[in-house]
Amino acid sequence: MGKFKRYDGYVMHVPQEFIDSKLPVCPFCKSNNPHWLLDSRMEMSLAGSRTYYQCERCQATISSTAADAAAEKGKGFAINPAMAAMNAAQKGTKKQEVGVAYMRIDDLGSVCTDTSMLGQEFPITYLQEMVAPKAAFCSNCGAPLKAGSQFCTGCGTKVDGTAPAPAPAVEPAAEAVVIPPVQPAAEPVVLETPVPAAEPVPATVAAPVAAPAPAAEPAPYKFPIAPLIMVGLVTFYQFIMLFVGNYNFGTFFSKFLNFAPYVLLVISLIVSKKDKNPLFGIGFLAFAAMGFISFFINLVTYTRMGIGISDVAASMLVGLFGLVPMALIGIHYLVGKAKALKIIGVILQLLLGFIALIASMVNYPTATAVFGFLFSVVLMVGVLIYNPGKKAN
Repeated sequence: MGKFKRYDGYVMHVPQEFIDSKLPVCPFCKSNNPHWLLDSRMEMSLAGSRTYYQCERCQATISSTAADAAAEKGKGFAINPAMAAMNAAQKGTKKQEVGVAYMRIDDLGSVCTDTSMLGQEFPITYLQEMVAPKAAFCSNCGAPLKAGSQFCTGCGTKVDGTAPAPAPAVEPAAEAVVIPPVQPAAEPVVLETPVPAAEPVPATVAAPVAAPAPAAEPAPYKFPIAPLIMVGLVTFYQFIMLFVGNYNFGTFFSKFLNFAPYVLLVISLIVSKKDKNPLFGIGFLAFAAMGFISFFINLVTYTRMGIGISDVAASMLVGLFGLVPMALIGIHYLVGKAKALKIIGVILQLLLGFIALIASMVNYPTATAVFGFLFSVVLMVGVLIYNPGKKAN
């Protein structure tokens, strides 16, 4: 962790104002002037960066996600919707309440000795209650007492401990015993004329009839639920990534073109038929076409920005060769044959995605690159398990 310091200017003023207003008293040393110092770093998590707060007096350190600090700052601060979505997703994995700021205890400092709190996450209201004055309670019924009151409003007990006289107990009346009346026995009915028994009728034996052989029923159609869920998750992730980052119109248009084929894949899985699904193949061919257009737009953008092609050649070559596996997969689903094309395309896509991940982590390590590769793996698994009907073999 770096050096802790205060940020009273514009830089990092959001988390500084957040901690100063929410915890004006240190929950560990009870100082009413903790003079919180700040530090920030990026973490490999859905929420991204995390801000650390250190009490200047006891050196106790707590931390929160940047999204929690921004949300608690107030409605006047425009929080990034993508960052809020990622923060909410992380809270879901930890079974935390969305919309509540959680603080992690990273260092107990020089005063607190309760090691059970170390490393745990608590709602910020829990830390606020640690320094709140304790309310007085009635010694008889436990109800909270108002300041200056002489009697408990719940049971009437005097504050000095004198309990009111108990009310006399009322004994319940004895229940009456009800004896049910005795019913007279019913007299048997005697028939004067006996009824003769009916003679048995001999049964006619019919000749056995051969049952017709049951017709073979076609196998029920299985809707591609698992591939639809996987492709849907990747599509949702790409939708979030569409609005992440600062970019010009060319880069945004490139991202939008790359997002369109994902929507086409989801639609194709929803309206897919048993025999074939050519729309799914068209979706992957659209990946290749849109990728080439995106490659051309990035080439023009880098040229206008004065960036040499040699500086971004590796990234652009990976993107250009990334069109090949998508085209192979699209051809397989379009013609309904040549399963080897799909397998080769999946292997190439995962290999190129891994190379792009390594290059990104070396040059500019971010959690976005890791999650982008993981969601690419999810998409390829969905491709492997999806076989529409008998023609795709």
